[in-house]
Amino acid sequence: MHYGCEIKEKPDKIFYDVTTKQMGKFMRTLRQLESLLYHENFIDERILKQEIEEWQKFRTEIREKYL
Repeated sequence: MHYGCEIKEKPDKIFYDVTTKQMGKFMRTLRQLESLLYHENFIDERILKQEIEEWQKFRTEIREKYL
């Protein structure tokens, strides 16, 4: 019976290494922005926008390579 799922090959170690590194960078940047907002009631929109663009680019690269 098929439930609308497709069995795919497990991603390789490179996928996990790259994803973990990128997620760590993203989380560090979010913590920095959170700290700015909490302590100075200010958020650097330039950094936020840059991080969003980098994250979108990363997601696109992952989709193209692994999906």
